[in-house]
Amino acid sequence: MLNQFLISLTLAAHVLGLTLPQVIEEGVYVVPSLLTPATGDVTELRVLPAVVDAVSRQAEPISSVEYRFLPVSTNRPQPPYKVGTSTGPLVTAKSAVLLDQATGMVLWQKNPDSVRPIASLTKLMTAVVYLKHQPLDGMNHIHTLAPEENAVIGYNLTFPSGTQLTTGSLFGAMLVGSLNNTALALNGATGLSTTEFIAQMNQLAEEFGMRRTTFVDQTGVNNKNVATAGDVAVLAKQAFAESDINQFADQTSLEVRDVSGEKVRTVQATNQLAGNTDVELQGAKTGTTAEAGYCYVFQVVIEGHSVIGVILGATSDESRFSDAIKLIDWTSQQFDWK
Repeated sequence: MLNQFLISLTLAAHVLGLTLPQVIEEGVYVVPSLLTPATGDVTELRVLPAVVDAVSRQAEPISSVEYRFLPVSTNRPQPPYKVGTSTGPLVTAKSAVLLDQATGMVLWQKNPDSVRPIASLTKLMTAVVYLKHQPLDGMNHIHTLAPEENAVIGYNLTFPSGTQLTTGSLFGAMLVGSLNNTALALNGATGLSTTEFIAQMNQLAEEFGMRRTTFVDQTGVNNKNVATAGDVAVLAKQAFAESDINQFADQTSLEVRDVSGEKVRTVQATNQLAGNTDVELQGAKTGTTAEAGYCYVFQVVIEGHSVIGVILGATSDESRFSDAIKLIDWTSQQFDWK
């Protein structure tokens, strides 16, 4: 194991043009990376001739590695150690990433730079922008559903136009049920125009460092809402730090009432891992369109540490969650934070 670690550092120094002490000081590490052709996924991967990180010559093949730098800080948290030899699970997702939340260390990635539609993962940014610009009375603010909000395509909260709801109810319904009219209603409750709200989404994306992300609507219905898996992980780190957002992570359903209490709707969660006692969720959001495929972003606790996972373009509703379980199990088997 020690020899493999030294070989990894030596190879990194050679590739990056650094001395071995510089590699150690700067926190260089190796990310197993699965890259597939733009024309589609492949079933057979090339085997690297070199041994890197804790990957042995007998380990399953990987197509590439990427050298990354951990942020330099005297107070930097301890990153996890790779203790297993597996280079990653087989997943249906077109693009995916695993990230140690505390250090930003990428644990595994597949087509990490592929720019793809992200569907309703968009609503995480909508939630962040709403929290930044929410009315003075916050989640207690009463909003009247407008006809143009109810006219949006896709799944909606089925209250008629003119219904009065608290923004807290709208916020929860957006995150639990991924309902499109709630996203537009939250925009309306801020007092920002549609153009101003979307501009704020893109501005925050730039501030967060989401370099390959573009938002054109608040719902994700428009497939021009695009990002990389890595960018979505950056968004998740920001969004799931908000208690107003992560409180809904494990909620299987939500009862929504209008302000009179006379009209009631039950919103079912789109997140199938909600309520799963084998997974400690700290945040989650789904997204689906025909072009985006089945998407999922989540934050879970593994060995007392938070790990963010992003799945873009899985082949089915079921497979995005089975992909997530594979990534969670793989991480718990392959990394040690002690």
